[in-house]
Amino acid sequence: MNISPIHTKADHKKALARVSVLMASDPAPGTEESDELEVLAQIVEIYEKKHYDLGDPDPVDLIAFAMEQRGLSKKDMIPYLGSASRVSEVLNGKRPLTLQMIRNLHFGMGLPLDSLVMGVVQTPVPSASRRVGTRHSSSGEKASRKQAVRGVPKKVMRRSRQEQFK
Repeated sequence: MNISPIHTKADHKKALARVSVLMASDPAPGTEESDELEVLAQIVEIYEKKHYDLGDPDPVDLIAFAMEQRGLSKKDMIPYLGSASRVSEVLNGKRPLTLQMIRNLHFGMGLPLDSLVMGVVQTPVPSASRRVGTRHSSSGEKASRKQAVRGVPKKVMRRSRQEQFK
């Protein structure tokens, strides 16, 4: 077993040729050839990620690719994305994917979840009206808080309020 790092395209080509030979021989697990194949495959993978990695696809490009591969039309996407106009808006990039659309595409078509979520999830930017130390920044927040605590026993609410101000 003579394994060396891959630094150039020629080294990469040579390693790929050796991997092909080893794969064709289908070595038994635990043999020297099997170990060589495993190590070479990992080295090739690292080299390819470093030099040829394209990153995650845009969710719209992923959907379009899946449609093309499966011979689907926009009409076939209605069960996954909603109405015909919504399908058109999503595929033209005018409407972002919703959580329900992502679920439908992942479970219905088997598209990778991480690639679908990548273009949708954004970190929220705190609004200027929120300040540290204030309990409520607007009456709307008070109303939503009241709605959120309905149905929660008062004893639990008192306990959580006491813990909040410790």
